[in-house]
Amino acid sequence: KTSHSSKVTTIQQKDENFCLPGTGTDMYMNGFQVSGKSNNACVILFFESWVLDSRLKFAFGCLGCILLGVVVEGLLCFRRLLQSRKILRVLSSLTRRVSIIVLFGFNIAAGYLAMLVAMTYSVELFICMVIGLVIGHAIFNTSAPVGESVDPCCASQVIGTSNNSQGSDSSHIKRDDAICMEKIVEPV
Repeated sequence: KTSHSSKVTTIQQKDENFCLPGTGTDMYMNGFQVSGKSNNACVILFFESWVLDSRLKFAFGCLGCILLGVVVEGLLCFRRLLQSRKILRVLSSLTRRVSIIVLFGFNIAAGYLAMLVAMTYSVELFICMVIGLVIGHAIFNTSAPVGESVDPCCASQVIGTSNNSQGSDSSHIKRDDAICMEKIVEPV
């Protein structure tokens, strides 16, 4: 009976596992996978020690992805406001420029982390990342002009209101490039 009960316990533990114990992958190589299958490798999120090997850890990973998406959009909004001088007007030109550059670095880093979430090919983490970006956009950026890129790591630098009577798309892009060039060569 002892041998039989240990086999039953082993089978029950195998069925209760969130993923394959002792395994980890930062990217499913066979395309998108649904997590929570006991025969799938556990997802590693960003760091080797962040193995999402239980339902609780995976739920925290999903919440973290949603929060990351909101942060990406929030940083973009804050940069726009700082650059257009709508907030923190007391900052000197140099301090403002350094702040914008530092925020840009954080925005790029957060955007690439969002890309790494998508690259895990975990269906749930990908959906949570998209949900976070949508929530963040709804909170912070619905009134912002639409840029040329929807990539969160390379979000548009367009400032001001868009004008639909500008003509062709190429003239709109040239106008945006001119705005960027003015900002780059603007004296400190």
